[in-house]
Amino acid sequence: MIDANKKMSDLLGTPVDRIVGSSLTQLYPPEEAGGYHEKLLRTCSSQSSCIRDLVLITARGVRVPVEISAAVTELGDRKIMLAIIRDIADRVRSEEELTRRAQFLEKLLIVSRDIVTTPQLPLLFRKIITTARELLRFDYSTLMLLSGSKDRLIIQDTIGFPESAISTFSLVSGQGLASYVMAQRTAGTVADFQNESRFEVPPMVFENHITSGVCVPIMTEHEVLGVLIGHTRERRAFSDEDIAVYQNIANQAALAIANSKNLQALEESERKHRDFFDNAPDMYHSLDRNGIIIDCNETEARMLGCSKHEIIGRRFVDFLTGKSRKQFREQFEALTPENALITVEREFVRKDGTTFPASLNVYAEFNETRSLVRTRTIARDISERLRMERELLKGQKLESLGILAGGIAHDFNNLLAAILGNVSLAKLHADGHDTVTSRLDEAEKASLRARDLTQQLLTFSKGGVPIKKTMSVADIVNESSSFALRGADVRCDCRISEDLWPVEIDPGQITQVLNNLIINAD
Repeated sequence: MIDANKKMSDLLGTPVDRIVGSSLTQLYPPEEAGGYHEKLLRTCSSQSSCIRDLVLITARGVRVPVEISAAVTELGDRKIMLAIIRDIADRVRSEEELTRRAQFLEKLLIVSRDIVTTPQLPLLFRKIITTARELLRFDYSTLMLLSGSKDRLIIQDTIGFPESAISTFSLVSGQGLASYVMAQRTAGTVADFQNESRFEVPPMVFENHITSGVCVPIMTEHEVLGVLIGHTRERRAFSDEDIAVYQNIANQAALAIANSKNLQALEESERKHRDFFDNAPDMYHSLDRNGIIIDCNETEARMLGCSKHEIIGRRFVDFLTGKSRKQFREQFEALTPENALITVEREFVRKDGTTFPASLNVYAEFNETRSLVRTRTIARDISERLRMERELLKGQKLESLGILAGGIAHDFNNLLAAILGNVSLAKLHADGHDTVTSRLDEAEKASLRARDLTQQLLTFSKGGVPIKKTMSVADIVNESSSFALRGADVRCDCRISEDLWPVEIDPGQITQVLNNLIINAD
């Protein structure tokens, strides 16, 4: 170097007279000495002028970034290089800061996208506190949410504090920076917890040798969900930029937490709906426009003896009997927007070939062009209903028969009254004729037994309610056996204890039972 000005001297911290006569290469970093100079000479030799960014070493060993604008010219018989050297340290720092901020914002954008796309809350919490710790260089990174009763903040996840604090450590109003920020609904910082007087500092802070902290609220538009809080062991004054970045993470977290909770609520609602759908007492299914089953519940699968996998994708008519199949096709094809709801009864066929009747409520959905989109059907097994209808019909028939029997019994009783009256008169005129009297007695007994038969008919017509009397069982047995065996070639030998007590019975019904037993034995 053959000349230098005072600015050069100030830059290098070396007097001008010491600069003059020294080599420029002596100012280069050791690792770049040869490379710098060769590139500089090569560039300036091939061009009339050149501009390069270099690093020079000052007298105190400080590296200073500079911009060299150089040009080669001739001075007498020598070639010389004229160079303007400018300190660009501020520019380099600005460029580095811009690069750092660009990288920081790019990372923040990527992390924000990851946060809002993580649906599971435990994974979401971990991603949030990890992101905050990496971007803001925390020693402790923690996420706290309000309890269900909204009276305390509870740690949901933390890095730095013991895992045992998760879901167990809580703060109420007036305790800790977190509660203070929660109440103020705005970010807060602490430079040194030893000097804090706005709130009660939790012992955990001092136990972990924490000095500084920053906290931001996790807020949606209408409510505060919780807070993010970061701590450092070394004293630190958090900048506005630090707080803005932290709040940005908290805002992303609020959105992600709200979305995750909404998604969980939706999934729970869908689960309950599916559970209700699958376990409903009725069968449910949906058909596409071609009559193919596109969904069904577990009840229908059980009723048909199949799995849902075996049902979905098949034609609905495959599960109907031949007659029902034809009828359903006709009604399915006749569906219109004006006739979108039909109620029919069809017979289903199970996988094992057995059948059962069902009532179907079919609702059809059409698009704006009046084309069928799908049908939704509720089907109910009506086997029990049909059985009860048959039993009811049988009961109605028995009721009619009872009315008829009652009418016959009343008419027959009137005839018996006339017969008994005439027999009694005949017995008065047959006085002294033992044979005739004996025959008339038998006729009278037979008429009385016929009256008992009409009494049974009356009992039947009244629904089977017995007409009870206190009577001797021995008398009924003797009379029934004598009457039932009259004219037969067998004899009934009755041996009945004389001390039997009278009983309360329906004599007509008991007599009928004994008659049937004796006749069958004969």
